[in-house]
Amino acid sequence: MKVVKKIYASLEIGKKQKMSVVFMLIAILSVVSLLISNVVANKSIELFGWTIAGQKLSIAASFVVFPFTYIASDIFSEVYGYAWSRKISWIALFANIFMILMFKLVTIMPGMDTVTSDAFAVVCDSTPGIVFASLTAFMVGDLFNDLVFAKMKARDKTGKASAFAFRSILSSFCGEIIDCLVFLPLLYLFIHGYGTIITSFYQLLAIIFIQALLKTLVELVLCPFSVMIIGKIKKYEKSVK
Repeated sequence: MKVVKKIYASLEIGKKQKMSVVFMLIAILSVVSLLISNVVANKSIELFGWTIAGQKLSIAASFVVFPFTYIASDIFSEVYGYAWSRKISWIALFANIFMILMFKLVTIMPGMDTVTSDAFAVVCDSTPGIVFASLTAFMVGDLFNDLVFAKMKARDKTGKASAFAFRSILSSFCGEIIDCLVFLPLLYLFIHGYGTIITSFYQLLAIIFIQALLKTLVELVLCPFSVMIIGKIKKYEKSVK
């Protein structure tokens, strides 16, 4: 109960706070992106035919969704502050738990079409181990992302776009490394594989580093777009106050 009360207090539920339309849209995008990510993560995408120890390397299909979650997190930290970024993370966590419970309920209910029911179960009925690994990795990785971003922002006295770009990329890389360090070993522990079977510790390390690097490179490419969006959001928020 103490943990629930602390989470409740951190979300400041019931406290009157003015929220702009843009804020709500970004919050929705962040939560929905994470929901989609955990659904499509069941599919693995081959990494350019690369192999380690005779095994093909792969990455979860959630890779295509992740930039939205981390960019949204950077927007919250930069425009609305660290506290709001953490609140949205908690909301996303509870939304995922609710989605998973509903998927489980629908899966165990008898269906009229066996083929459709079986296909639905394969895609949506994640095992408890995968769910635990995914949600734990997200919360820990996003926490580190927010902490690094907030610390660097507090030390930044210039306010330049280049300073934001640097802390955005560095914080995301740290968050992704932590995410992978938590998710992949947990996933290996529960299902003994990640897309393809992980047969060695070195293969696991390679996947962790490559996945974190690829995600950071994607955010690097998107960084100019993030800077532009954040600039416009800051102007908008000042105009509606």
